[in-house]
Amino acid sequence: MAYSAKQYALWLLARRSYSVLKLKEKLLTKYETEEVEGTINFLKNIQLLDDSEYGVRRAVFLSGKKSNRQIKFELSQKGLAPTDIESSLLEVDDEEVRLKNLLEKEKITPLNKDKIMQKYCRKGFQYHMVRKIIAEILSTQ
Repeated sequence: MAYSAKQYALWLLARRSYSVLKLKEKLLTKYETEEVEGTINFLKNIQLLDDSEYGVRRAVFLSGKKSNRQIKFELSQKGLAPTDIESSLLEVDDEEVRLKNLLEKEKITPLNKDKIMQKYCRKGFQYHMVRKIIAEILSTQ
């Protein structure tokens, strides 16, 4: 039994959230452009597809492990507009507070502080911020 683009899109959205761009790409693999455009417009009208809301949910989820720089990159890869990305980042906790929480979970010693610093710099956190927080943690130990 062949499903319409609307049925397939609703099935996909029931499984997980999609940005407009990613859902459109997925639908275009199976359906014609006109049918996909109609489906996307239908989903936007009934508010099942909203990039700004998707961006906020995704940014909050990613904020537990990633820097604002990496969150911006990942949201742009999902096809979100720069204005949606910026508004999504406003909903996320301060980057320094998140980094401090992540670093407090680490077992930091003077011997492994360089490795930990490199790890968080690779995750997109600024070097001076990581260095400052690690120094604070080491001074309280």
